[in-house]
Amino acid sequence: MNGALSKGLACFLAIVVFSSITPAKAQVSTTPSQAQIEQFKKLPKSQQEALAKQFGIDISELSTSPSGTGTKKEAPELQYLNNARSEKSAEAEKKETEAKQDNVNKLQPFGYDIFEGMQTAFMPSDSLSVPANYIVGPGDSFNIVMFGKASSSESVTVDNEGKISFADLAPISVAGLTYQEVKTRIADVASVSMIGIKTSVSISGLRSIQVYVVGDVKKPGAYQLSSLSTMTNAIFISGGPTNVGSLRNIKLNRANKTITQLDLYKMFTQGDASADRRLQNGDVVFISSIESQVKVYGEVRRPAIYEVKAGETLDEIIKLAGGLTSLAYPKNILITTLDNNYQRLVKKVDLTNKTEATQLKIKAGDVVRILPISQQFSQVVHVAGAVSRPSGYAYFDGMTLTDLISSSDDLSLSTDMNYALIVSEIADGSIQIRHFAPKKVLAGSDIALNSKDLVLFFNRYDDSDFHSENTTIETNIDGYNYLYALRNR
Repeated sequence: MNGALSKGLACFLAIVVFSSITPAKAQVSTTPSQAQIEQFKKLPKSQQEALAKQFGIDISELSTSPSGTGTKKEAPELQYLNNARSEKSAEAEKKETEAKQDNVNKLQPFGYDIFEGMQTAFMPSDSLSVPANYIVGPGDSFNIVMFGKASSSESVTVDNEGKISFADLAPISVAGLTYQEVKTRIADVASVSMIGIKTSVSISGLRSIQVYVVGDVKKPGAYQLSSLSTMTNAIFISGGPTNVGSLRNIKLNRANKTITQLDLYKMFTQGDASADRRLQNGDVVFISSIESQVKVYGEVRRPAIYEVKAGETLDEIIKLAGGLTSLAYPKNILITTLDNNYQRLVKKVDLTNKTEATQLKIKAGDVVRILPISQQFSQVVHVAGAVSRPSGYAYFDGMTLTDLISSSDDLSLSTDMNYALIVSEIADGSIQIRHFAPKKVLAGSDIALNSKDLVLFFNRYDDSDFHSENTTIETNIDGYNYLYALRNR
């Protein structure tokens, strides 16, 4: 009997629910309450499907109720992102195109490109756990579960006076307390007023706060953000600093006092977010203008235009640029600066001298260039032409031709066995040319070699290029080009 009654009630609820969705297929016009809809959803899935089939209704339509109940509250930050996404994408694409048209190698200010299309990445996560030191305020919601002699649960929201009320007890003031303190206070009140009852408290909803982002920022103004938002969340939501806005002098003002100063370079290059404070209602994030910039290029890992603070040294600027590459020549760093008469002056700095590098102060407008190492080889003998393994070979004192060609396997099948050259550079810079017959070297004749010699073997089937009185031969060995003028051969 009870089972039949339950089924009848279920059918009645189904008729009420379905009639509100598709009135053409039912005679009942009563608008169902949310409670009735929820009761229907608690029925077994098979029974829901059977009723839906009976009345010809798509059960998925129940996900949208007439009153809009059940819709998840959208994060306050999203109102600033919906339009910004497409705008940023188009703007970023335009900038990339213009950069390629103007100069693909043109230096750009460091750090500003991270704000392009990155707003959502810096929104507070919905799954982020609320820290114990979170300050509770009006608008925060709690889920209080009571268990012991009796079990029940309530959802409460902090009112405008900063109080909550549950289980018909007197209101409790919680505004200004930390999350941990609120849990402790609720547990204490329940243990005294409801003997034998324990509580479990969790935050079910966070309030929104209003903060202001002003100064040299792309979209200054007031923003409604999650109460878990930090300075970086506000900066990214507002689009980031303009091209004259500072990344290293961002202030958080609260009650007309500067609470902290944020240097985004530390976050971008070191991962240091210690100064990224959590925001409170009414806070002001102020982005100052850039005061000084320098250019750093050449053999550094991040060539760019860098914002510098007063008193920063060359060593610190090189670290900002990611340090030197493996091809950098640290003994000859060129710094173009201004003298006392505002004329350009070029300085040479040796980075291997730590005292000089750590004491030299960088000024606004300086240009730092890190030169590459020389491409010349030392202590090497090059072998090129018609040989099996053309390359550079390590030179050692007493080295001779037989150390390079000890058998016919070291030569190619087309090697001219009667003629080859040794090109040497003399101390005064002139070129000395010696010729030899490879077949005689294989027979035991030998010639001493010097460091940086070029041993050149020819193809006996094609020697037309080597009969002029003044011939230039260009060889490419290990990625480097060598030019040797062969005169009066």
